[in-house]
Amino acid sequence: MLADPNSTIIMNGVTYNQLSCYIKSIECDPTLGYSWNNIAMKLAPGETITIADEVLTSFDCYRRAAETAPNLPHGWLNLARGLSTGQTVLVSGSEYSRLDLFIMAVNVDPTYAVAWSNLAAELTSPTIDIGGGNIMTKIEVNTRAAELDFNSLSSLTNLAIAMLQPNSKVTIGGQAYSKKELLVRALGIDANYSYAWNALAACLIGHETVTVGGKAYNRAQCSARATQCL
Repeated sequence: MLADPNSTIIMNGVTYNQLSCYIKSIECDPTLGYSWNNIAMKLAPGETITIADEVLTSFDCYRRAAETAPNLPHGWLNLARGLSTGQTVLVSGSEYSRLDLFIMAVNVDPTYAVAWSNLAAELTSPTIDIGGGNIMTKIEVNTRAAELDFNSLSSLTNLAIAMLQPNSKVTIGGQAYSKKELLVRALGIDANYSYAWNALAACLIGHETVTVGGKAYNRAQCSARATQCL
């Protein structure tokens, strides 16, 4: 397979680029989930492609990826991202919501940090059954996402926001972190992350301050930084 998306190869007098190679592989074997997933990733929003006389969108291709390669976590994740909240999709005769698809992704690969982060963001209830009677709280799902990628801005910030008690702490890698410490870490990675500045402002009470990058900020100053970073 061509490593460079802009490169081409000539076979039997026909020029193929990366996308046409994936299409050719599907024409030879329609069960190649990896190829379906990569075709979908190549398509722009609203763009379609014709394979075996069938006009397909990227969402259609992601669904084929999930159907033909159920052990490919990316297929489930990308299919979920193509759905709006409240929508469902049929995969191999079973109906799935966005939440169901994210659950499938983390079950296929329990170390898939991005899938855990998306699952955490989708949760609206305090607990979730991720399969086999394994009940996890929203905090636990958010913590898992942060554990798997402790440099993820969204995972760190979402975990902090999910910690409703101001003085509560979570343990990651054997170390306890408060809401503020998680947000300060996020801003240490990207000082222009507006979402974390907003969350940090909400943590501060009265004249309380927090130090970010060697500078003290009060609630109003954190809110101002959030606005500046938009």
